[in-house]
Parts: sequence; C-alpha cells; structure tokens
Amino acid sequence: MEWGVTKKFKNEHFKKLQTLLPQLEWDTYFRALVPRDMHTYLDSNPEVIINEPEFFQDLGKLLVGSDPKVVTNYIIWRYTSSWAYQLDERYDDIHQTFLKAFIGRQKTSPRWKDFNSAANSRMSYASGAMYVRRFFDKQDREAAVRMVEDLKEAFREMILDNDWMEESTRRYALEKALEMQSLIGFPDFIYNDTALDEYYENVGLEG
Repeated sequence: MEWGVTKKFKNEHFKKLQTLLPQLEWDTYFRALVPRDMHTYLDSNPEVIINEPEFFQDLGKLLVGSDPKVVTNYIIWRYTSSWAYQLDERYDDIHQTFLKAFIGRQKTSPRWKDFNSAANSRMSYASGAMYVRRFFDKQDREAAVRMVEDLKEAFREMILDNDWMEESTRRYALEKALEMQSLIGFPDFIYNDTALDEYYENVGLEG
C-alpha cells in the first residue's frame, strides 16, 4: 500500500514514519520521549498504528510551503505556552492580549482557577480522591457497576443463543466480553492512601 492512498488506521513499521513525514526526526523524538529501557524496542522497528495518515501528509506539505520564520515562531509559541503556569503576570498579560484577538476572550482567568485546572490534569487521581471521598455516593457507583455487569451477562447470553455465528467467532466474542472492563466513575484504589502514595511515588515536586 502506498502512502498516497488515503486510509485511516494504517499499520506500518516505526521506520516508515520517516517516509510519511520526513521533516520530523522521528527516531530522535521517540528516544527522547520514552524511557531508556524502551530504546531496544524502537531498535526492533515495531509496528505502529497511524490513525490519520493523510494528516501527516498534509502537514508535510504545509511545512514545506511555509516560511521557516512562521514555523519557528509557532514552535516557540507552543513551547512557551507549555510553561504558562510557571511564568508570572507579564506573560499572562501578553497571553491575554493574544487570546482576546484570537478567540475573543475578554479577561484572564484567576490564577487559582488555572492552578486548580493544572492540579486536576497532572494529579487527577489525587484531586479526584479528595472529591469522591467528600461528595460521591458509593451506592450510586455500585448500582452503575451492577447495571453494566447485567448488560455484559445479557450480551453473553445473546452470543450463546444466536445461530448465525461461526464457533470460532463466538469464542472470540465471549473472550472479549469477559475481558471488558467497567470503568465507572473512578478506580477503587483512590480510597487507599497507601495505594495513592505508591502511584505518585516517582513524582518530583520542586519549590
């Protein structure tokens, strides 16, 4: 299959990414992104799933046809934006001026609101534990879990009763139904302080 063929969910090998979007050093990028003990996995040229191959093709055309200064400014902007919570009010003022022109936002969010959002996104289980312990009704969650289990059992009975599936397909469907997880509300471990501490044991906080 050629790269020019538009098809979603395309399976290719890792080294093929360089052909898809040659403007990006994929090998360097992933080796900087993943832990060092996974570098041997990259060496094996693993298979990857590309959800939107046409996006990378269009991005490559855009990069080739764009002024390098524009691309550089965009990269700097994205990098600077990622440090939004670490910078002071001078950056907030500039950022607000941009957002007002870009999306019409009239005023800057309060700092406490930004910090609350950052904590929720970066330590979601810890902040979620504080919420559910105070406000969440365990009985509601248990009722939802039972409902999902009932649906899974009804699905299993439907598979066993039908007469149009091949036996191999039926076995696969039953195995898949058995492996399905019920993600209702939150994981149980957030009620356990020890488990939470273990989950975040490698998180470093600097003042």
